[in-house]
Amino acid sequence: HLYGEEDKLSDEERKRIKGLAEGGFSGREIARRVRRSPQGVANVLSKDVEK
Repeated sequence: HLYGEEDKLSDEERKRIKGLAEGGFSGREIARRVRRSPQGVANVLSKDVEK
């Protein structure tokens, strides 16, 4: 159960996720690289888009 996982991500991890996304990596690849769930990565990226 991964609900709320995005809250455990540090600011540094969020920056890395966003940077990898800007670099063209897929959500699944980013999740593998930062060792987080694809859903957690998707949550970070979707929150960034909403702002």
